[in-house]
Amino acid sequence: MQIITIFQMIYGVPSFCLMCFFFILIFIDRNNLSNPFYRLVQIDIFVNITCYINTWMSIRLENFEIGMLILIFIQKNIPGFLTVSKLCIGLYFHMQNITGLSLVVYRFTSVHFINSEKHWGRYYLLVPIFGFVYSFLVISPWWIFGNFMAKVDLVDGKLHTTVNPKSLFMHSTINYLFSLFYFLLIILVGVWTTITLQSRGKKSGSIRNQHFVQKLTKVIVCNSVLMSGNLLLLVVLSVFYILFPMQSAVSKFKWIVITFTSDMVTLAMPYLLLAFDSNIRRILRIEKRKHLFLDGVRLRTVTHQAET
Repeated sequence: MQIITIFQMIYGVPSFCLMCFFFILIFIDRNNLSNPFYRLVQIDIFVNITCYINTWMSIRLENFEIGMLILIFIQKNIPGFLTVSKLCIGLYFHMQNITGLSLVVYRFTSVHFINSEKHWGRYYLLVPIFGFVYSFLVISPWWIFGNFMAKVDLVDGKLHTTVNPKSLFMHSTINYLFSLFYFLLIILVGVWTTITLQSRGKKSGSIRNQHFVQKLTKVIVCNSVLMSGNLLLLVVLSVFYILFPMQSAVSKFKWIVITFTSDMVTLAMPYLLLAFDSNIRRILRIEKRKHLFLDGVRLRTVTHQAET
């Protein structure tokens, strides 16, 4: 596990720094990044930053001797913190899907409704509020009844983790259903948006319009596959745990896959922005400013509909 965690650090730490950079950049350059879409991106990045930090508290640090000393210090001074940190894995699972879905829904509404941008500009803060309340309510049975999947205690100066098999089994079963729901929702909304864009591209007959639509489609497909791939893996993991709940090898395999699939979603946003977002690419001078003309209307190369 230690070798795997070190490998994850090689790509994880630079990606984490990139997330922090883009989070600050959106604050600083509001002239070029004023679209409500970037507020949603900023919310998504913030959730991912805190999620990544939590994975170190709840999973990764315990693989290192110095990490164990840090965890013991935290548990000694803030009793119950590590138990809550492990419980927050489920909280972030739902939060990340809500913020990810908000980006998909934003593209959908931008394509289908003319005034959607105004509404997003006014009410984008409802996304994190709803996401937190919704995620908290979903895992509330574990909070309210103290039926934690894993409880961490400090015994004789050492950390002792008690796993509740029944709670873990129930959580895995419920996560299976939620994973399936999120997976289908992301796919359906993404496909619907893509079909609409392709239909409009065919009607216009413009080569530039077709290139524009192709790029929008690539962004939507890429993001949908990324999010849905992670959810599909979680579905497989949930089924795998239900079939083999008590085998330690399966448990280790589960945590390895969870950290990798979590990183897929948590660390991907900076690279999606660098690859597809023309505003970001122009600010960083990766590409020059270009324009497209759709039915006589001047548009940026990649509008907020295409931005990651």
